[in-house]
Amino acid sequence: MAKQTYHITEYGSFSRDKLYEGYKLLPAGDFDALKKFVLENAGAGNDGADLMGYSIRKNVGEVLTAKNYVGVIELNNGSVIEILPKICGSDDYEIQKKLLINMLRTLRNSPFKSVQSSNINVAKMPMFEIFIRMFIAEVYSVVKRGLKSGYERVEDNIGVCKGKINFSDQIKYNYAHKERFCVSYDEFNNNQPENKLVKSTLKYLFGLSRSSKNKADLKVLMNVFGNVDESENYDADFSKCCSDRNSKHYDTLMMWCKVFLKGKSFASFSGSDVAYALLFPMEKLFENYVELPDGSGKIYVPTVEFNRYYVLQHIYRHYFGEGIGLRQLLDYYYVLLKGGTEESKQRTINLFKRTGMFKFVGATMWVLQEVFGMEDKYLLCAPHEKAGKQLLDEVMLAGNFGKYDTRIDKKNHHKLLPRVCNYIKRNIKFVTGYPKEILFEIPMRTYMYVWKHFI
Repeated sequence: MAKQTYHITEYGSFSRDKLYEGYKLLPAGDFDALKKFVLENAGAGNDGADLMGYSIRKNVGEVLTAKNYVGVIELNNGSVIEILPKICGSDDYEIQKKLLINMLRTLRNSPFKSVQSSNINVAKMPMFEIFIRMFIAEVYSVVKRGLKSGYERVEDNIGVCKGKINFSDQIKYNYAHKERFCVSYDEFNNNQPENKLVKSTLKYLFGLSRSSKNKADLKVLMNVFGNVDESENYDADFSKCCSDRNSKHYDTLMMWCKVFLKGKSFASFSGSDVAYALLFPMEKLFENYVELPDGSGKIYVPTVEFNRYYVLQHIYRHYFGEGIGLRQLLDYYYVLLKGGTEESKQRTINLFKRTGMFKFVGATMWVLQEVFGMEDKYLLCAPHEKAGKQLLDEVMLAGNFGKYDTRIDKKNHHKLLPRVCNYIKRNIKFVTGYPKEILFEIPMRTYMYVWKHFI
């Protein structure tokens, strides 16, 4: 029996068992199952409260409203709920699905990046079947390049003596069977962790798919992996996967396996009445992708993680140059308000440490908290009060690009020697806190001047 599919856009609403203007109808059974799923996740302390909102409205009754997630949910009874991006001035279902796929392609470190949407019949396929189609295409790509092979340790009781004899097992099992040998040996085969995970994903999707074309391709691919065992422990096998020159072509496929086997779709949801849920937070999708007004096109923008480092690095450069003002620090305040995962923040902190900026990060955190009242949960590290006070004093003294700095001889600042004197006079107090930046600045500028003009 074909699946019944219901779709809404973000901030659209389902009404229970009756159709009202401005609402999409969802049968009572499906509505109750979806409501249970939403409430279970909201009560579990994760992001369920941002998935959908449940309310009771006058003259309408119970309502479920999509919030900050898009994607697909399949209930145990086979009904499918699709939540798609909202497009201003358009309710075209096909365009909304194409937009979601294009937005998924912009995500960093995701399997969707290599998707060629022109090869997928978006109009006639439900979202989940589209995801399966993408996975199948990636598996075919890997198969064409060859399955990963390697040596696997095998212990068996066979009629041939090879490898190493396990004498304890030999005495225990073959005392009356002198023609057999308990041995352990290395066998070169395709039974590698990566292939086990692919085999398990193929079998899992074969049971979920309702597309005859997808099921046919999944069956063909399962035959290709016929000599490979299924994974018995997903976490253990994922931990054994390594990306080297012989298995680099598996990288995207392993991300797909995580999406299906472990629900790694940037959001983790589960429920007793739900078969699967692949959901994506809208802020993650819009992080890299922006549609221009009037259908002018699309542009890709820097990620929050990139801005979290680059904006402060740019402020750092001006701190020892002309000077900085509160306006620049306010820019960084709003960058940090965008938040991010703990893993992403830790990568940023490690980068600051490697580039010798961590003390300045602590100083900035102190100013952001003292002046702008930033909450602790947005800070990258503990505030550094002493360095922070020095930073704030410099901000109040110099202003943006040193506009109000009375220490600078602005009349002759365009000349080389006065500019060097201005630099020394202004920055001498930073030597104890930032010795490398101050002591190496003049030799480096001298080298760059000579290289630029005479080499």
